[in-house]
Amino acid sequence: MSIPRRDLLTGTALILVGEKLARGGERSASTGSAPTGSAGASGKCRHLKPLHTPFMDDFTDEFIGDHKTMPQLGCDDPWPDPPNTTDPPTRKWPLKGQGREKVIEDYSTFVNVLLWTAWFPPTVPPPPQPNTALAAHIVKFLSDHKWPNGTPIPPEYTKPIAPSDERTTVVLVEIAVIQDRLLQAINSFDFKGGGAGGGGSNWPPH
Repeated sequence: MSIPRRDLLTGTALILVGEKLARGGERSASTGSAPTGSAGASGKCRHLKPLHTPFMDDFTDEFIGDHKTMPQLGCDDPWPDPPNTTDPPTRKWPLKGQGREKVIEDYSTFVNVLLWTAWFPPTVPPPPQPNTALAAHIVKFLSDHKWPNGTPIPPEYTKPIAPSDERTTVVLVEIAVIQDRLLQAINSFDFKGGGAGGGGSNWPPH
């Protein structure tokens, strides 16, 4: 697509591009489209739809907040919910009153436990984490969901040339999407107000 020169340095260009690009965290594996792009001279584009699994949303619901309330990329994201609402808050993390140090500790715990569980068998427990209580919660959640090997993945990823590599790819994308949602939550968290009121920041298309 072409973008007028006058729009190159404005939000208009981002909106135009954002409307064309598919995001990794689409709500349904059967909807949305991905840019075809170029695979290079020797590569192939085997999966053109955004990868989405139920686990991404289950994890988000358990630790971050209702995935259905996560704004689309580029939309304002008040914390913890739109102002003047009487509904119970839907966001769970970061916790109200947390400072940057604690948020970093929690984020490190999320990522470390997910990667460790993805790459090592259950008989190898993860090393001590900054937030031990959160780590135990994550480990139990992953065990209850039989992740990474027992959770469903899109059918187009179940008949690859090398099945283990395809599931590994899905698992890493699941971790990437969860990290993106964690960072989106951090981005909208009002540290100055202790998380009590939303800053209304957005999460640009990327």
